Amino acid sequence: RALREAARLLRPGGRLLVVDFAPHVHEFLRGQHAHRRLGFAHDAVRQWLDGAGLDCEKVADLAGEGGGDKLTVTLWVGRDRRIAVAGAEREVA
Repeated sequence: RALREAARLLRPGGRLLVVDFAPHVHEFLRGQHAHRRLGFAHDAVRQWLDGAGLDCEKVADLAGEGGGDKLTVTLWVGRDRRIAVAGAEREVA
């Protein structure tokens, strides 16, 4: 629902950036930081973007430095499918 509302506010052709953790197994984050989910899979967010009328333009994973059990942050870029029409905002007399 949040992605649909954000997408509704975009201009035609506009972009929406979604940033969250990639799937992980750090259960302690639920209790210590009130995380409801342990990251999101690429396909799940792609489906949500699609359902909001956005094309998933790019997905990038940013791995935590040092490897090991560091969290990976994922960026998803969605683009509004509507096409802007030049001059459409002008009134016709």
